[in-house]
Amino acid sequence: MKVAIGAFACGPGGGSEPGAGWEWTRAAALRHDVWVFTDPSWIEPIRAAVRAEPELRLTAVEVPAPAWANYPGDFGRGERMRYAAWQYFLRRAVRAKHAEIGFDITHHITYAADWMPSGVVLPDVPFVWGPVGGTAPLPSQFREQLGDKQFAVEVARGVITAAGRVACGELLSRRASVMLAANEDVARRFRRAHPRVEPNIALHLDQLPVPAAAPGHGTRPGPDRAPAGAHPEATAVEVGRPEAPGGAKPQRRAVFAGRLLAWKGVRLAVAAIARAHADGWTLDIYGAGPDEEQIRAACERLGVTDRVTLHGQRPREEVLAALASSDVLLFPSMHDSAGWIVAEALALGRPVICLDIGGPAMQVGEVSRFGMGQRGVRVRPYGDVVGALARALRDCPGPLEPDRRFSVERLPDLLDEIYVKAAR
Repeated sequence: MKVAIGAFACGPGGGSEPGAGWEWTRAAALRHDVWVFTDPSWIEPIRAAVRAEPELRLTAVEVPAPAWANYPGDFGRGERMRYAAWQYFLRRAVRAKHAEIGFDITHHITYAADWMPSGVVLPDVPFVWGPVGGTAPLPSQFREQLGDKQFAVEVARGVITAAGRVACGELLSRRASVMLAANEDVARRFRRAHPRVEPNIALHLDQLPVPAAAPGHGTRPGPDRAPAGAHPEATAVEVGRPEAPGGAKPQRRAVFAGRLLAWKGVRLAVAAIARAHADGWTLDIYGAGPDEEQIRAACERLGVTDRVTLHGQRPREEVLAALASSDVLLFPSMHDSAGWIVAEALALGRPVICLDIGGPAMQVGEVSRFGMGQRGVRVRPYGDVVGALARALRDCPGPLEPDRRFSVERLPDLLDEIYVKAAR
């Protein structure tokens, strides 16, 4: 099939959004003739990747936008405003190329937001929308953790995204031949479109550090004994808990990784470490962002500066190695659509503690307590959330069986199935 893909963010080795754009585009181009329409900043990385993998049937099409569309601001404001304006120029570019080529399918991949427009839609051509994510409403009790100013920002965000779902999301869901929802919240919101729940996450499992074996599944792989199918350069990570002096209870280590934004819930994680139930736990925080000062202040106020370490922005390989040698990913984000770090933790056999909201909760699954074969704890975002997070740490077991649900290898067959269904 001849496929037009709209992927504003699309780049090999990029973060979660451009990384998803690239992996889904690449998978489509393994079996179909694909034209990916993207922002000019990604053109050269895509072309370099195609030169390195010539079997890809992929053409990158640059869609520039005028200077007036280059809104200032960070990813959460300026970049998304630019993206919305960019859709107009995408629409013109796709229609011009369609007149030349005649596409069989159009597919919107990034941004994965159910409240923003898509310019890749063509009249009378089957359209695949997604995977698209969305943010769940923020429980009002988090006002104390966020502060009045940030809570007001979150309320305004909720109003804007709700309006966008009415103006853009409803229209696109009705137009789509196939809709893919990144999490259950989005699927429920657009249930009349009969969406398929499919996270946009795509991991190269052979490039992750070799995780420890799950309890009851044999010994841990050492440096000279990697699991079958592991990448030859993969690093084996020995997981051990440092012994406390004097024969005391050994320390256990939690990791958080992500942007340090108020709604990511890092201050909830710090508060949980300070509770008595989390005695003996330490927390390593990887990432940078505007909430760093408030996080440090919380550590001082709660008296946990000796147990919480802020590492700043570190290379991905270092973060993954730290995660693979940890006891748990503590990720109490308040409205993540997916959560690549959650998928990476599960793929490394690390249990996850998260709020029962959005993508992370879906990835962890329907569990209420730890146990063999389960993937973590989903903490209800009501009542004593900090206490519930601390109790989840107290009850956390050792490594689990590595989760392989999010491998890039699933995508070519999945896209074949989706495109055939859309073209009917």
